[in-house]
Amino acid sequence: MTTLSKLYDKKTKKDTDFTTRKTYLMSVDRLYVEPGYNVREIDQAHVEEFRDAYMAGEQVPALAVQVTEQGIKIIDGHHRYYGAKLAQEAGYDIRLECKDFVGSEADRIAFMVTSSQGRALEPLERAAAYQRLINQGWEPAQIAKKVKRSITDVENHLALLTSGDELIALVKNKEVAATTAVALVREHGASAGRVAKTELEKAKATGKKKLTKAAAISSPAKLREKIRAEHAAWSQETFGDVGPIGPLKHLAKEALEAADAPDDLSEWADLQFLLWDAIRRAGITEEELNAAMKLKLSVNKARTWPAPKDGEPREHLKSEVEDGNQPENDEGDDLPLLKHEILEKSGVEVWACIQAAFKIKSQYTYAQSKYAHTWAADSVEHPEHVVVPEETIQSALRFIQQHQDDQAIKQWLSEQHDDQEVVAEQLQRFSSVLIAFRQDKPCTVQEFIELVEQTDRDCWSNYRMLRQAVREVAGQLIIPDMGESQ
Repeated sequence: MTTLSKLYDKKTKKDTDFTTRKTYLMSVDRLYVEPGYNVREIDQAHVEEFRDAYMAGEQVPALAVQVTEQGIKIIDGHHRYYGAKLAQEAGYDIRLECKDFVGSEADRIAFMVTSSQGRALEPLERAAAYQRLINQGWEPAQIAKKVKRSITDVENHLALLTSGDELIALVKNKEVAATTAVALVREHGASAGRVAKTELEKAKATGKKKLTKAAAISSPAKLREKIRAEHAAWSQETFGDVGPIGPLKHLAKEALEAADAPDDLSEWADLQFLLWDAIRRAGITEEELNAAMKLKLSVNKARTWPAPKDGEPREHLKSEVEDGNQPENDEGDDLPLLKHEILEKSGVEVWACIQAAFKIKSQYTYAQSKYAHTWAADSVEHPEHVVVPEETIQSALRFIQQHQDDQAIKQWLSEQHDDQEVVAEQLQRFSSVLIAFRQDKPCTVQEFIELVEQTDRDCWSNYRMLRQAVREVAGQLIIPDMGESQ
């Protein structure tokens, strides 16, 4: 009978695709288990299945082990080991097949998670394994890649560990699913455990054995109405019986902040809160608002609109009579009126002045353009021939700084990517992160770029991940005028 061993003995030097990997047979007593090392809790029924397999002489996969100062430690195969111990106690002479595990401690933890030989991991076991990798200095993205899971899966399992003892106990007893527990924490925070126990009692009263996500979590529409009502009560108590003008002015300010950081969900939440508050304080009912929106939509559909342009507001096209603007003055001056033409033809200072004075628009009047050109020609920072409020001057200086920063970031991004669409897409995100980062730690755009260069490129496509990565890198360095790192 031909065997692999015989074929291997006959192979020639040219047969490089035919190799061996050594395993070793040894007594059960030569192995040891490190308490708390195994990511899986021992399942006695699973142990007994291996006991029966050894006693029947069945083929059992080799254990992965590591030689330490204490002896030979089991890395993967704890259930097989305990099954062999039971077979040995029953009078059977057991020799376990073992193989060396080569790799770091993090590699060993990841191997236990991904091993196909062990029992499927329970959610809490997987969460604990992920946390051990976090403790080894790994990021969620690295863990996800190593264990072949999504980043969301890793983050959700890590969140499970912070759900509190009550919820963790319910998950362990299989009365609440891990995904339901995480969803409960996100909706109810510290009171999630109490809510889960209350809802579980209701479910059991109807004959059910576990709490489902549908029963535990409010529908998005109901949750939205609940949040709206809570916000209205808080706003009324905090700000009193005032009108809608204040919230609307605040809304305009927050809209610009959201434009600077469109990936920041907290900015969108602020916009929604302020819009709700303004509508409520104006005394507008849902029926009135729905009717107004229906009418306005029909009006907008009937209007003529310019071609879309990403990152720019689009206003419907108006006739000169409707608009009330004249493209030229009586002297025939031909000043640019479109925002992008002002930047291209007149330069960044005029572009910054007109936006600071008259807000961000796609097109300006002749008088507005004339004012901005006069101000910029005088002095942006210290004008003498035109009257400019100090806050408007500071706004113009910020626009100039932001443009210069954007140009530096764009040039650097162009060196990283050949695709200009990718450059344009990432430019807005990087600029937003720079603005947010400067609020905590002032730095030049070049210093910011140097920080970004030390981050993982995988995080460049997500605002929150990039912001966090830059903060983490900055926390390990000393940037001039930023002080000592913590």
